[in-house]
Amino acid sequence: MENCTVQEITYIDEMIELCEMASKSNHPNAINYDVDKMKKRWNKYLIFTKLIIGKEVISFAGIYDYGNNLVRVADRLFTKETYRQNFMTQKEYTDINGKKVN
Repeated sequence: MENCTVQEITYIDEMIELCEMASKSNHPNAINYDVDKMKKRWNKYLIFTKLIIGKEVISFAGIYDYGNNLVRVADRLFTKETYRQNFMTQKEYTDINGKKVN
């Protein structure tokens, strides 16, 4: 497996390109990554991070503060399709690069 790095995303400007990529995906929740919607939500995130292999961002998510001691972990989680695994419905395993593993 390749080495992955988790980095904090501090400013919304760092998210714009990622949101644009995610909002253009075929995922049913792609609308959740609309740049304007994310800008409105940004100040309520306690932390937002991205998972990187080399220079490629493969996934990102945040912890959203709803107030009253309630947070949502993995809010706006997005993982590039080539790195997703569907092991709950198929007996097929892939490594982090998307290659099939026996």
